Amino acid sequence: MLKVHKTILNIFLYLILIFIITINYALSDETVGDNGNLNYINDISFINQDGTINAVVEIEAGSIEKWEVNKKGDKLIHTFKDNQKKLIDYLPYPYNYGFIPQTLVPLNEGDDGDPLNIIIIGPTIKKGSIIKVKVIGTMIMGDNTELDSKVIALAINNLKLSESKSIKDLEKNYIGLMDIIKIWTINHKKTVLKLDDILNKKNTMSYIIKHNKYYKEKK
Repeated sequence: MLKVHKTILNIFLYLILIFIITINYALSDETVGDNGNLNYINDISFINQDGTINAVVEIEAGSIEKWEVNKKGDKLIHTFKDNQKKLIDYLPYPYNYGFIPQTLVPLNEGDDGDPLNIIIIGPTIKKGSIIKVKVIGTMIMGDNTELDSKVIALAINNLKLSESKSIKDLEKNYIGLMDIIKIWTINHKKTVLKLDDILNKKNTMSYIIKHNKYYKEKK
């Protein structure tokens, strides 16, 4: 009789666990946190005193889900198309992806006022994270109607990869890495993007500062 009661209790606890997991998934599957009163776009400086850039991670490396900051900037949301959650119908993201706070891509560059996109090379970083990164370049790209540029940065950690100072360093010391990034980025959408140019680190910093000025002008 005791064994029967124990079995029933175990089943009951298992069902509660499944219910909690389901509820947690349902709650976390649509948005990522408030982050207190912190606004991802407005309340985080785009640059630090040590010259590093701040980035907000919207999509984790290895994911096929499309997440982005909402227009208010207070949370990340799973994007929808035709009433369905957007998924990458391709290989998963080979890098972390997000944006640089306090920047803005203006209408004359084919955007609707979103922050600058950033690729973060390194291990998987949880979406919603705010991290310092080392900028090394920018891919200037787009299709026939709009610009879709991506700043390229390295996650700062204890890996040798993090010590790289430029795209040339990556191409020399990590054969194929930049090829993977370029091929995936150009082809992961149904529309094949065109890579027009790659900016070096110095020009990338100027590019970011220019888009920070656009942000300030809008405010």
